[in-house]
Amino acid sequence: MNNETTRTIRCPRCKELYHVVYPPRQYCPPCEEKREEQIQNVRDMIRENKGINAIELERLTGVPINFIMKIMREGEIGIIRQ
Repeated sequence: MNNETTRTIRCPRCKELYHVVYPPRQYCPPCEEKREEQIQNVRDMIRENKGINAIELERLTGVPINFIMKIMREGEIGIIRQ
């Protein structure tokens, strides 16, 4: 028995409608890709600049500070301490 269902939902980031198979992604595919790129950019910057703070991360990566703080709270990234 296949429990997959297809639903149409609205991306909370760009507001476009897209089809998903349950369980859905949080964002549409283009926004999910952009989100992953932003997370990787932040991770790379943290690796290259140990001790960097969120304000510097925003300035150097162009990733909004509220998104940086959100992904830190959710455990997507962590600050490297020495």
